[in-house]
Amino acid sequence: MAKPPVTPAGSDKFGNRSPAPFPPIATADARLDALLRELVALPYADKTDARRDALTKAIRTRFRKPRAGDPQALLGLLSDQAVDLGELQDTDEGRGTPAVKRARKQSWDKVWRERYARLRTMQLFVQAALQHAACDARLAELVARPSLETTELVAEAVEEAEGKVRVGPKLVAALAKRAARTGEGSAEGIAHEAVVKALLRAPVDKAFDALAPIVEKWSAAGKHVLGTLGQDVEEMAKLPLDERWRGVLYRLVAKGRLEAVAVLKKLPRKPGDVPALLASIQRDLAKIKPGHEGEPPIDEDLLVLLATSGDRSVLPALLKLTECTDFGWELREVLFQAIGKLGDASAIEPVQRFIDRNAEDDVYVVAAARSALKKLMKATGGRADRQAGRDETRDQASPEARAP
Repeated sequence: MAKPPVTPAGSDKFGNRSPAPFPPIATADARLDALLRELVALPYADKTDARRDALTKAIRTRFRKPRAGDPQALLGLLSDQAVDLGELQDTDEGRGTPAVKRARKQSWDKVWRERYARLRTMQLFVQAALQHAACDARLAELVARPSLETTELVAEAVEEAEGKVRVGPKLVAALAKRAARTGEGSAEGIAHEAVVKALLRAPVDKAFDALAPIVEKWSAAGKHVLGTLGQDVEEMAKLPLDERWRGVLYRLVAKGRLEAVAVLKKLPRKPGDVPALLASIQRDLAKIKPGHEGEPPIDEDLLVLLATSGDRSVLPALLKLTECTDFGWELREVLFQAIGKLGDASAIEPVQRFIDRNAEDDVYVVAAARSALKKLMKATGGRADRQAGRDETRDQASPEARAP
């Protein structure tokens, strides 16, 4: 006979457990204490959002005062009891009678709201604690706990503070240890991303020292770190990166780990970028033969970096690409524009061949090629007008042009 499932102590019959009661609040500021008690007791609901925002603003202002911002008072707000967020099980709505399903969902909803309210409150306290070196060790302890919840709590508080906090050395070390490992599942992935983003709010040299060794090992954690670094969302685009990342990214690209290109795009352009990127594509470039069907067999981000570099050494590679019959959206925007700007006579014949082969195909790309050809002829002392006129006459004489 199967044993019934064991319900953890303090949980209801569905395994859900509310956060622990908040410990007594006693800072050196009576007004702050009153605000904190009201915030802790405030339930999560749409109708309480305005009051929660007002309390949060008032508490943040109060925390800036010397007595209220005392580190010991803040440490009291980050006790084990305060960070006990309870337990939440899957609803598993497919099991049981309709009455059981309703009860299970009600239990889940209740605990979820309580946990979310506590989490919002604790993030405020963590952000206040981040201003004080004396709280660094406690924040590092919370990150180092086996549970993902306290790790995510601290990491998201750092991230949401948008650089207006101090990420101390002990907290950096704890976050780095977390970043070096990641498990399966969405919860692990979300927590790992929050940890990486928190580290990127540390001084750029410390962030590099913590994350670069993980990336170079190219484990699952390293791939996750690089994926987070390469995100093109606005918040990530603004974050500064240590210049030493350039060497790491060159080595990754050379090994064919093209996820590094998205990060390299965020660094200011340097002359050394072009040789490193050109060397990484030579093998795939050799696969392109005249009349190559489809797009180039090379990462498009990498090709766009080369095309927009303005470096004359990329011209042979760009001309090789004109043998292809199609291009990705970003590459088609810059390829012929880049060739035209370089103004080298050696590009005239390959561009003309591309126009001749594709005159009846992609109108946008052919127009870009013709524009490049005009620039090339002008830059090299040739005459583009006659060639352009022949192209237009041929287009007007085509059946498509004569069709009503």
